[in-house]
Amino acid sequence: MCKDSGDFQVPLLENIRSNEPSIHQPSHSRREPFFRISLFFFIHLIYFTLLSYIAVLGTLYIRQPLCTSVSVPLSSATSEHAKLLQMPLEFEERSAWLPLQAPWDQEPSPTLDQAWADLMFGLNVRVTADEVESLGFNTTDRLRVNGGDYFGVVGVYHQIHCLNSIRMMLYWDYYKIRFANSTDSELFTLGHTAHCIDTLRQWLMCHGGVEIHLANWVDTPAERELDGATSTTCLKWDSLAAWTRPRTLVPGTYTYRQP
Repeated sequence: MCKDSGDFQVPLLENIRSNEPSIHQPSHSRREPFFRISLFFFIHLIYFTLLSYIAVLGTLYIRQPLCTSVSVPLSSATSEHAKLLQMPLEFEERSAWLPLQAPWDQEPSPTLDQAWADLMFGLNVRVTADEVESLGFNTTDRLRVNGGDYFGVVGVYHQIHCLNSIRMMLYWDYYKIRFANSTDSELFTLGHTAHCIDTLRQWLMCHGGVEIHLANWVDTPAERELDGATSTTCLKWDSLAAWTRPRTLVPGTYTYRQP
């Protein structure tokens, strides 16, 4: 039986449970304050480290005036998928990361939430039966949507989804009112957060940049500051979005079914 996707308030990916276990803390544990403080600082460190790295993908919002377009090969599997799916990907040489700019430097707000929503607009996409066949997937038990297309996610969108989940966990005092009684509250368990942190760890180790950065001497607030101006090759985000946006599964406009 088909189920109306309009029942969901967040993209479909956020309604599919991962295999990670949910972790619940005893409500009266004497270790809870220490654990929460430790978790806060740990997630804070992970968040800002990953935000600096993944910010290079945010060219939908951040423009670097002097960029040189280049053509570079992707990893073999990624390149093959991009070719078979006819993704019009473009690349450029630019600084590895740029200083935080609006709206990414803001505290939680409707403006910042909309920026993240726009960035993740292509989270869930249609993949045709012919495309799935050309990619060589086993189609047994695969989720399909109306019209016979398959439910698909481009890898980097899942990583950004995870980064955004960690971001909201950091500012839970702001977001708990919005999600406390939501059916999607399980996305903010320690289990899902641990899944996202480890997913990003694996992704960074798999696709990690190997460019060299030097440190600048500064008097305050620290004795050294890492320089992000080293040039590296980056995906032009608009070129990927040009492929995902036309086939995006917008909640309320499609139905999906189990095989």
